[in-house]
Amino acid sequence: MPFTPPPTGLFGGAFNPPHVAHVLVAAWALAGGEVDEVWVIPSGGHPFGKNLAPFEDRLEMCRLAFACFGPRARVLEVERPAEPAPRIRFSIDTVRELSAQYPGRHWRWIMGSDTLEDAPRWREFEELLRLAPALVVPRRGHAESAAPVALPKAIQRSGARGFALPDLSSTFIRARLAAGSEGEVAGLVPRPVLGYIRERGLYRPAKDEERRTRDES
Repeated sequence: MPFTPPPTGLFGGAFNPPHVAHVLVAAWALAGGEVDEVWVIPSGGHPFGKNLAPFEDRLEMCRLAFACFGPRARVLEVERPAEPAPRIRFSIDTVRELSAQYPGRHWRWIMGSDTLEDAPRWREFEELLRLAPALVVPRRGHAESAAPVALPKAIQRSGARGFALPDLSSTFIRARLAAGSEGEVAGLVPRPVLGYIRERGLYRPAKDEERRTRDES
């Protein structure tokens, strides 16, 4: 009987910026054995209209954040925005493109239980699950059973009783950085990522941003 390798985990998101909960998601997925690698996919744009830091910055921050996993984590540029008029890429489009590029591979779509709340708004969500069955990561405060979609039992993974990853959000990280409270996010953002944010002046305090805009005008 031919050996069938474990599926590859696809972990998409804005990563605006990536933080320790994102890193823990990858560690959780790899430790459980359902996937042999995690491919991290920073989105080129957001289908729900969220403002994002430049793609190149988010791509590099992902490389820094997930470097700790070595070859078991790969950061893809598949959703790089096209110029001059980038279009929004949907997860189903990305999975179809990767399936065409890597025939014979099997996929799992890694998603937090918090993102299930938006699942009814996803493009062709049921088809996405057919091509890449979901590997749902439990997030504190977001029970799978409360989600507005029903996942087939066969593709759910239950963690240890009471286990859930912290409900840490990039929104919180950006807000604290914009308020000039970098010290509050130390330990919540991987150190190389925080250094990159500082070096590039991303998510800068509002007063610094106003000063930069005046200087450039």
